[in-house]
Amino acid sequence: MKEIFEKFINDPKTQKLSEESQKFNAFFALKIWKTEIYHSNLLAWLFNPHENHGLGTKFLRHFITKFSLSDIDCDTIKKVYREYLDTDILLEGDGWCIVIENKIYSYQHGKQLQKYEEKIKQKFADKKTFYFLYLKPWNNEHLPNKWRFISYEAISQILKTIAKKDISAEIYDFITQYIKVIDMITDNVEERTQYLELYSKYQHLFDKIYDYKENQQAILKSLLEGIIKTSNKNLILMESGEKYIRFYSSTIKQKDFKYGENWKPNNYIIFYEFQNKKNELSLDVVIGKTTDKYQDKKENLIKFLCKQLKIDDSNLYQQNWCHIYSKTILYKNEYWQKVLSTKELTKNIQNNITHIVSKFDALLEKYYK
Repeated sequence: MKEIFEKFINDPKTQKLSEESQKFNAFFALKIWKTEIYHSNLLAWLFNPHENHGLGTKFLRHFITKFSLSDIDCDTIKKVYREYLDTDILLEGDGWCIVIENKIYSYQHGKQLQKYEEKIKQKFADKKTFYFLYLKPWNNEHLPNKWRFISYEAISQILKTIAKKDISAEIYDFITQYIKVIDMITDNVEERTQYLELYSKYQHLFDKIYDYKENQQAILKSLLEGIIKTSNKNLILMESGEKYIRFYSSTIKQKDFKYGENWKPNNYIIFYEFQNKKNELSLDVVIGKTTDKYQDKKENLIKFLCKQLKIDDSNLYQQNWCHIYSKTILYKNEYWQKVLSTKELTKNIQNNITHIVSKFDALLEKYYK
């Protein structure tokens, strides 16, 4: 397996795709690449010859040619509208209108498109030429007679042509980033083929990685249980599941916090809990369920700890499971990097256990004085 992994890492195709995937992209960073409104805003910006992209009517010219829109003189364009008369993009010129309804993952509903068409023709009754275009990644809907499907893939092709011309470096970078977004949305065949070729060549390796990813919670649970059992803080592991790994300290045992509801053999009202979520790990201090007989004790404990921690206790008394403290140990964006570094992760978990248990053991000692 090690030999296969080294071949994969050193494969030129792997290195190329890795470099491409690590390039900065503002759309991915801002998490807006799937949102229709931002695509419409950007396209309207490109259509407008007076915007600061410096392209003039270049994008509109290529657009007209690509989709064979006859009787359109782009030099006579008057205005680019956004969200006008409910339409996403509307281009108005001398004697013509181009209407674009933009969809990414949504669909037309009812007689939406026919209503748009009626409104536009009524508002711009003096125009002779109308084009009603339905922009989407895939042609998977039936459209009314006057409406015509245009693809995001074709938009990408237009932008790739423009990007080869003499444009500023910053606009080139921006357009290149947007092309990458479109390729992601449309499942670009060329890029997909490259990934499939790699998978075919290293299928056994990918399958092993997938198996590990699917079992990540079970693997992390074993690691956490091992750390708790070998800790020098005299921690006692409780009955736990894959998503919740619970334990208590010798202080909790000695101070007789045994007035929780009889949901587990040890019956302690307060305990520590690792929340082993997918791609995220936190260590919580939990005050659990109790019976009516001990409800006052539970509330007194909550009140004391909230006062010491300087947190609001108003919403905690009625909760069966009161998470009075929580600290995230692994965040989603660093999960795999840390999980693969077992020694570093173990040390991080041990340090957090030591810090949190020591802090709350001291508070519990104080509570009983």
